[in-house]
Amino acid sequence: MSGWSKATEEAPPFVVEVTLCNHFIMPMPVAISASRVADLLCGAFEGGSTYWAIEMARTGDATGLEFPRIELAPSRRGTVTLGDDEDEALTGTLSAESIQTGLALLARQHPERMLEFLQEDDDATTSDMFLQLCLFGEVIFG
Repeated sequence: MSGWSKATEEAPPFVVEVTLCNHFIMPMPVAISASRVADLLCGAFEGGSTYWAIEMARTGDATGLEFPRIELAPSRRGTVTLGDDEDEALTGTLSAESIQTGLALLARQHPERMLEFLQEDDDATTSDMFLQLCLFGEVIFG
C-alpha cells in the first residue's frame, strides 16, 4: 500500500476546531491527516453510505482513480460528485473544501462521533454521517 501512503502524506492536514467538553474548556485546533480522512471516506464508500450514495461525476485528478479509491480524490486536488440513488436532484460534491466543512460540522454538531474518529474508534455510521455533512451540510439519511 505504498501508493496509499504517498498519495495521502503529500496532502496538507485538515485543521478543525474541536471542543470535547462544554465545561469551560476552550476549543482547540486539531490537525487531521489526509490519511485519516481517507480512512473515514473509505468507511462510507465501502459500507456506511452504500444504502443511498451513487457516484455521478469526477473532476481533476480524481478521474484516474478506481472506485472505491475515490476517497483519495480530495488529497489529489480532485472532486467527486455523489448523489442519492433515488433522488437525482439531491447531489453534493466532495472536495478538500467540503471535507473541511464536514469535519467542522462533525465536531460542532456530533462531538461524540468526532471523539470516536479522533480516537480511531469510528465506524460505518460515523463515516456515513461525515460524508453527508461534507456533501449536504446536514445528516439527511439514517
